[in-house]
Amino acid sequence: MLMSGCRIEFGEYVISGRVTSSNPAEVIEGVKIKYERNYDKEKPVYPYSDGRWTLWVNEGDHLRIWAEKDKNYIFGPAFYEFTVKGDRRNTDFRVIGWMDDFSNINSGWVRDFEKDYVPAAEYEVRVSYPYSIRVTAPLSVQKSYTVEATMYTQAGSGMYGLIFNAGNLGVGEFYYIFRVHPYEGYAEFLKAVKTPEETQTTTVGSKTNWEIDPDNTTISSIIPNRLEVVQNAYFVKLFVNGVEVFYDYVDLQPGNHVKVGLYACPDDDSSHTVRFDDFRLTAMGFNPSPISNAPGFEKSIEISK
Repeated sequence: MLMSGCRIEFGEYVISGRVTSSNPAEVIEGVKIKYERNYDKEKPVYPYSDGRWTLWVNEGDHLRIWAEKDKNYIFGPAFYEFTVKGDRRNTDFRVIGWMDDFSNINSGWVRDFEKDYVPAAEYEVRVSYPYSIRVTAPLSVQKSYTVEATMYTQAGSGMYGLIFNAGNLGVGEFYYIFRVHPYEGYAEFLKAVKTPEETQTTTVGSKTNWEIDPDNTTISSIIPNRLEVVQNAYFVKLFVNGVEVFYDYVDLQPGNHVKVGLYACPDDDSSHTVRFDDFRLTAMGFNPSPISNAPGFEKSIEISK
């Protein structure tokens, strides 16, 4: 094709693909496809609104192609690298990991007077008796995943932890809580059901520090604790600072995806300020909005059944 006396070369072969979550119908917005051609300087390609992208190249070109979207997202595969021999239309990427060090106040968590980012690059939740608070991450995952975060008490006293295998935290829905009390040294694994008046919890398991480890050192009252949930469909393993605390079955949510998030509650007649850091979520596939279009939260009174 000639234009104004100059030849515009598009290339003889097309390399194309899509960027999505695990669900092909769900597009990940704001992604850049970057490529190096014949070891030259990297260049960007911007996907269309349906997540598709196209690159025109020539036979024999050496390509290295990867996907980027701020520092929170991890895509799989990490990159493609090959020598062009013809058209290639299945060079797809999907989100396989998401992390947040809370240094970016626009990373998507709920922000209000009880829940917000703080200058120390952490996320803070403040709650007073008789309530507890749950906040879900701004995206959801398939039902086999790992979620982990570091957390500590900034002020007051109470428990903190992770919620997992959750829907939208609506009335009638269930989810699970993994929480620890750092000062009293025990861990609890709960199933929660939201009712119009309260949140009803049933204890699946509980252990003291001594029951977890006779050295009584697993749950720390001095330094932050790192909690981790590994769910593989019906099975879950729950860890504190790398030590397995619970291994059990859970009921599955309907649909293909679940939400996870953060949790805080105070002791009786107390308040509790908890700070979270280094949140990490890894899975076979992510979805930015399979259940609802926004991160969620719940503040309610918990009643043990």
